[in-house]
This record gives sequence, C-alpha cells and structure tokens, in this order.
Amino acid sequence: MFIYPVFLSADPDLEKPITIAKGLHLIILFGSPPSNDKKDASGSMADISTSTHTTDTARWCSRMAQWTTRRQWARVSDIALSFAQAGVHCVAPSDMNDGRIRAIKLKLFQHRLESKVAIMSYSAKYASCLYGPFREAASSAPAFGDRKHYLLPPPARTLGRKAMLRDMQEGTDIIIVKPTYPDILSDAKNVSTVPVVAIQASGEFAMIHAAARAGSTEIIVRSGADAILSYFTPEFLDWLPPKLILIGKRHERIIL
Repeated sequence: MFIYPVFLSADPDLEKPITIAKGLHLIILFGSPPSNDKKDASGSMADISTSTHTTDTARWCSRMAQWTTRRQWARVSDIALSFAQAGVHCVAPSDMNDGRIRAIKLKLFQHRLESKVAIMSYSAKYASCLYGPFREAASSAPAFGDRKHYLLPPPARTLGRKAMLRDMQEGTDIIIVKPTYPDILSDAKNVSTVPVVAIQASGEFAMIHAAARAGSTEIIVRSGADAILSYFTPEFLDWLPPKLILIGKRHERIIL
C-alpha cells in the first residue's frame, strides 16, 4: 500500500491535480488546514508538526525544548485534536517526545474520536541529510543549527527498537520508520504488533528515481514494511499492476 505526501499551499501556481483513478487510496497532508468542507471517500492523514507554521523552526524547536513535558504534551495533543475535528482519518506526531502518544490518545478519548482517528507515530526517525528537499518544499528548513537533538543517531539500532516499543505501549496504531533503513524495518516487523510504515525521505526519492523502475522498493517490503509513504506514489500506480500481492511471514501484504 502506498501513501502519497501532499503539500498544501495558498499559491495557485503550485496547484497540481491528484488522481485516484489508478488506485490511490491514502494521502498524508503537510500543513493541513482546520477545515472539513472538502472530504472524500479516500483516507487522509495529517502530519503533526509545528515546523512548517513558524518563520524560525530552529528557535521554535529550542523554545519547545524548554517547556515542561506536560506543556509539550498539551500542545501536541491540541494540534492532533484540531486535525481530528477537521476530518482526517489519522494523525502522525513527528516530534519524537516520550509520552506524546499517550497524551494524544487521551485527548481523542475525551472527545470520543478514538474509534474514528488513528495515530501513526514517527517512532524510529533518524537524523539524516536525506530530509533536505522536503524541508525546502515545506519551507521548514532551520534558520540555524539542525534538528539532530530530537532525532535518533543513525547507528542507534537499539534506540530505534526501544522507541518503537515505547510508542506501542502508549497506544499508537501504526509505527513509522524514517528513512527506509532495511535493518530498522526488519527490527520493526519483528517487535511490532501494529502495521509498519516506511517513509522514503525526499532525498531518497531524488537519489533513486532512475532505479525505481527496476524494483528498488522490493527490499523495503521484504524488510517488513506494510505500507510505503513515497513521493513515487503516482509513478508506482502507473508501473505496478492493479493488485500486487506479496506473501509475508505473518500475513499477506497488498500493494494497491
């Protein structure tokens, strides 16, 4: 299953049509507006991030780091609630803070939305130079420094497993691995009791566009991903047959 990232902009010159005729079922919104006046039958998700809504991302991240943990939880859960009330089917907290999944879950329960809105957690999110094109597209590049202080260091395989287990204990419905490191995806599949989503970072898209037609995504699925969030989604819908069924160890995985 593929998930297509969609960037929302008020600039009419950036408008690009999205077709669902070829089998697109899921999108994730970056910069999701608090409006539910345009909904359809296909699933939609919203990334919970403050970085695209501030003029100075690095200072905002530093400011949040100085907040108490409870204040951080309150802020993130309020954002998640606003997206849920706007009509998304799933919220995706990307801040990596301990406790934020539980806080969001409780907020959804308080407003009787827990059965309508899923939580897709950025659980194993590693520091990487592959995020550059995304930050440029989302206008969220830090004005100074970087964001490595809240991301996992690339060699930290054990920390990735701990973060995934933590988020599952807090009640996440889906876990995310980013970038698509095969060893981390394999770990995720071995420890996870929920679906695993692999995010192909924007830099990965830029590097492997020429190789994608040769089946470069097969290793991602074989490593354990149940779904792939990829900028390639429109191309995949052209290249792949309507239903490509891959048999996994525990269940069938269908790429639609």
